[in-house]
Order: sequence, then structure tokens, then C-alpha cells
Amino acid sequence: MEVLDFEALQKLDKNEIIQRYQKLVKFLEEVRRDLIDSKELLFHVVRESERLRLKVPDIKQSEYNQKWSWTNKIVFVLSKIKRPLLSSEIINFIRPHEVSLQYSRTPAQALSPHIHKAVKYGRILRYKLGGTRGFYYVLPAWLDPDGKIIEEYGSKILF
Repeated sequence: MEVLDFEALQKLDKNEIIQRYQKLVKFLEEVRRDLIDSKELLFHVVRESERLRLKVPDIKQSEYNQKWSWTNKIVFVLSKIKRPLLSSEIINFIRPHEVSLQYSRTPAQALSPHIHKAVKYGRILRYKLGGTRGFYYVLPAWLDPDGKIIEEYGSKILF
């Protein structure tokens, strides 16, 4: 919308002023509708964010112990989250509590040996899901005797 100063407004005749007023009223109504739509969208986004936040449990500082071994930390994250996780997801849950991962340029490389050690000791297992890159890490109790993931945990895998 073009804004006119007082002198330019005085030079307009009555019909031009009425037309400008009507255009401004239409413009204001469009802006109100956009504002209402934006408020509704924001409300839905906030509600969806809350729903997703409740779906993923938060690891509280009081539950997490930095003195644990890395293997115990990884097992703790898996048992707390209660779903198969990729190594990047494990990092995302541990990172806020570990200074060494917070300032690492390559947190995946920093945690990788610890994940492999946990697999080597049998505390966690690798689970390959067809059509995905990498492995999901699971607790041994989440697999049946045939090595297939129990449905309760398989349905929780996020793609």
C-alpha cells in the first residue's frame, strides 16, 4: 500500500479518497484473516510440538551419572528411551550431559568405539533394518530367540 503524506491527501478529490479508504479496509481485512490463520497455525504447531516432546522422554541430570562407564551410559539411554536407536540418536541424548561430546567436532567418532565395545561385550546388539543405512542398537531383551525384534519395540523405530 502506498502511503501518502498530508499534502498529497489534500490534493485528492472525494472519490479518490473514498477509493483509497475502501482499498485500505480490504487490505486490513486480509491482514486480519492472515493473522487469524497464523495464530491457528502457531497453535497447531505448539500442540504438535508438545505431543512429540511427551513422546520422547527427557533424560534428567539427576538420573544420569557421568561417572558411569560409557557402556553403562549407552545402556542407560536405550533403557530410558525404550526404543531402538541409531548411534546419532544415542549421541543426541547423551550430548547434553557430556562435556567431551558437547565440544567434540566429531561426536560420532568419539562415541563409536564405546558403542562397539558395548556390542562386543553383549550389553547391546546391532539390529539391521532392511532399506536403512546403519544399524539400530537394541538391548538383548528386545530380540526374540530367532534374533528378530519384538513387535513392541519394532513398532517404535522412527524412520
